[in-house]
Amino acid sequence: MGGIVGENIGGTITNCIAAAQITCSASAPSINAGGIAGSNGSGSTIENCYSLAGVSADNTNSTAGSSRAGGIAGSNSGTVRACYATGAVHATSAFNMPNYSGGIAGQNIVIGTVENCVALNAGITIKAGDTGIGRIAGINFGALANNRAIAISGMNTVDALTDYKRFTHFAVRCRRPRHLRCCCFGERRLGI
Repeated sequence: MGGIVGENIGGTITNCIAAAQITCSASAPSINAGGIAGSNGSGSTIENCYSLAGVSADNTNSTAGSSRAGGIAGSNSGTVRACYATGAVHATSAFNMPNYSGGIAGQNIVIGTVENCVALNAGITIKAGDTGIGRIAGINFGALANNRAIAISGMNTVDALTDYKRFTHFAVRCRRPRHLRCCCFGERRLGI
């Protein structure tokens, strides 16, 4: 489920804004929810998009099921470029399977690329006990390049720290992609 499309298969989504609350609650082997697209498939591109949407993925399958939630895409195996997200992101499930929650992508798959993006999410959370959480990607097997984010108080899981080790300047400044005029968090404008 996504603010613009549920699944982007080989397409290109550009210059979009999503502002609604995205709430996906289903019983399935896996569910994806994102501010722009639930899933961005191989060969697909999401570019120059902005999401104000809060994103929540709740898999109610009690025998097997996981959730992926991202500010832009729940799952990415394509390219997400020059996008930013501000809404809170949450992933949970009824079954004891990994859940992934990220500021831009919940899960960035081996062939996926997230570049030149900004994560300004007010909060990123997952089910208690899960570790698949990160400022840019909840879990990353692909490529992350030139992304920015702001620190979230209390976010100290292994995956989040991995993001911070690679991009330690996230907590002190926000640099905007060239197409953005300002980079805002709530009512406070961040210096750029």
